[in-house]
Amino acid sequence: MTLPAYSDFHDLLYEINADIEPAEVHGELSGLLCAGDLLDSVAWIAKVLAVDNIDKQLDEQGTALVRSIYAISYEQLHHESFSFDLLLPDDDCSIKMRSRSLALWCHGFLAGLQLGGSYVDAKDDSDIAEALNDLQMIARLTPEETESEEHERAFMELVEYVRVAVLLINEERLKKPEEVSLQ
Repeated sequence: MTLPAYSDFHDLLYEINADIEPAEVHGELSGLLCAGDLLDSVAWIAKVLAVDNIDKQLDEQGTALVRSIYAISYEQLHHESFSFDLLLPDDDCSIKMRSRSLALWCHGFLAGLQLGGSYVDAKDDSDIAEALNDLQMIARLTPEETESEEHERAFMELVEYVRVAVLLINEERLKKPEEVSLQ
């Protein structure tokens, strides 16, 4: 199962006047799923976009696309194959655009975790806390202007790191505030 095309999701968001990039929306959905927030296959987009009556704004094709993104993301996160994909622009887009989208994806992921109620103790020195810290740094990434094989390789390594970090976070499940020991 592969995610729909980034451009298709971009067009849908544009049609419903959502002022947010597809990568950030998918990141937020992924964060919600990792936090254990198992919303309806359409309700998630309303939560992410903070709008009511999203079902009235989506036509049949839009609803199918939103459901597809949810179902594939959920399946990939809960399947043992470790084949989770980030919804990012195609490789034919500039490295600057793809880097910006990766930063937005990470920002959305962290927001989704928070929106889903996940919590990590600031004193925690676990792999999860380190991965979250790294994702925060990637979310502040400044895109490269120049295209080069070196930048392309570095970008691909970052995407792979983010993918693995998300799988780790999902596997370990973050602690909810009520589960954190105060001792």
